Amino acid sequence: MNLLDNFLSSMGTGVVQQLTTQFGIDGNQATSALATLVPILAGGLKDKLAGGGGSGLMEIVTGNTFQQFASDPASLASPAAVEKGKSLLGQLFGGTEALSDITSKAAEKTGLGGPILTSMLPVITTLFMGYLSKSAAGDPTNAIDTVGSLAAAESGGIVGAIKGLASKMFG
Repeated sequence: MNLLDNFLSSMGTGVVQQLTTQFGIDGNQATSALATLVPILAGGLKDKLAGGGGSGLMEIVTGNTFQQFASDPASLASPAAVEKGKSLLGQLFGGTEALSDITSKAAEKTGLGGPILTSMLPVITTLFMGYLSKSAAGDPTNAIDTVGSLAAAESGGIVGAIKGLASKMFG
């Protein structure tokens, strides 16, 4: 089982189902968005941590503020999840131009429209940080290793793994 399989299975099928309900998309579109955006988020976090600008981010990862979002997918629909995700995106990537570039590239890969991805990005960021926070519990190097692995993962392998998991969940 690869890392993204672990990412999704650790949170159960509720995450994909929550995204489908929240954004009016199907399971394949939700998994494609996850497969595309999670490595981008991991790469941004990895770059920030490597550049020395991520001390506050590491405190977020090792804290338990985001764990509730990984444990309870329904909480991803809350305004708090969106606001926390937006704040993190600002820390990771800066202004709206960088985020626009991310959503444009993700739209090309997923076939989803930019507005949907723009809405999904903060929620997936919150989910991602919750997952990292859970994996860091007791040992922060677990989260750092996870970030590095996700950032280095090949897109094709990730997409294939996620689609395989989605087909298991949705038939």
